[in-house]
Amino acid sequence: MKIKLYLLSFVFISHLTFGQHAEVDLLSLKSIISSYPSIIDLNKNNVQVIIGNVVKDSKGNKKIVYVNLDSNSTSTSYFYPASCVKLPIVIIALEWLNEHKIDGVLINSEFELKSNYSCHSYKSLSNDKDDLLTIENCIKKILLVSDNRSYNALFDLLGRDYINSKLKEKGYIKSRIVKSFSGCADSLLSMKPSVRFFNKKSEILFSYDSINYNYPINKLMIDARVGDSLMIDSVTTIAGAKDFSMNNYLPLDEGLDMLVQLMYPSKSPKWCLTTKQRKFLMYWMSRYPKESKITTYTSNQEYFDAYKKYLIYGREEKPIKSDSLRIYNIVGLAYGFATDIAYLKSANQKVECFIAATTYSNNDGVMNDNKYDYQTTGFPFLKYLGTEIFNRLKNHKK
Repeated sequence: MKIKLYLLSFVFISHLTFGQHAEVDLLSLKSIISSYPSIIDLNKNNVQVIIGNVVKDSKGNKKIVYVNLDSNSTSTSYFYPASCVKLPIVIIALEWLNEHKIDGVLINSEFELKSNYSCHSYKSLSNDKDDLLTIENCIKKILLVSDNRSYNALFDLLGRDYINSKLKEKGYIKSRIVKSFSGCADSLLSMKPSVRFFNKKSEILFSYDSINYNYPINKLMIDARVGDSLMIDSVTTIAGAKDFSMNNYLPLDEGLDMLVQLMYPSKSPKWCLTTKQRKFLMYWMSRYPKESKITTYTSNQEYFDAYKKYLIYGREEKPIKSDSLRIYNIVGLAYGFATDIAYLKSANQKVECFIAATTYSNNDGVMNDNKYDYQTTGFPFLKYLGTEIFNRLKNHKK
């Protein structure tokens, strides 16, 4: 089956440029940090930032000028990506769907995963349309509220071998996704569960049995130790860092490029999606929970508007009333790391920019104690950073 790819009507040129003096001055890390009202240690807090400013050249064609605010000022050490790995997963899930349409599998086809272990088994929660286990519902819930169960289901549907072969095929040679958030012990990570897809009559459309993975989980080739001590139970703490070398890895530059390639596909796009699929992802990535019409989110105050909009809003619980800005993003929050990879676009489209930023907030240096400093350090800094960058660009383009 041939897939019709989405191509933009203008010529898109992507420049990885650090020498554009106007942009460097406008978005100077030194200037931005010096005006931040609190003290933040760029190294201790592992601040890493990349900005992509969307501008027009003399012919009216759009290009992106990148400013790497990390390049000369801060460390590029490992950060735990947490839910940021969900960005490539939702895209790869649609590529998998395109490859299996010949089997009759659709985005709203119900499926189930079966395993000898409950942490690898998933099925629909109820017969309600929003509770059916479908690729469509999983993607919506991931993009709306970063739902872990939906991510786990897609991870096990796709499998470790397929996911990482796709990442390498797209040129993301540093990134890897080797674990879900199911809580499965490492000893149970060697097998992919069986899968069955059903039609509207509950007849099996497509299935495959459980198989062993070929893609190994090897140690990362970088230092992935974080923290000063490690809590191993509710009362016991031992000296030494937490080692993330056997975990997922999504460096900021590759995570940002994944979003850029989704928003502005080139003539030879990395992501093989249809126009409809791309618009579907963009729509749900930019929605607030209240806009979803999914009762679980619209009736629960836990899912406030800025639930996953760290840049610009931090994590303020007050309603977002203005529609002058849309944020298309993915976030990660775990082990003291707060990360946001976002595309920001004003309603009048005068300001378009990409911001990828991460910071580490763990003042006591203890890992696994669930006492991290997001509210006092991580969220306020990301809110300030996003707001300052966006306002500078807006004022510059007036």
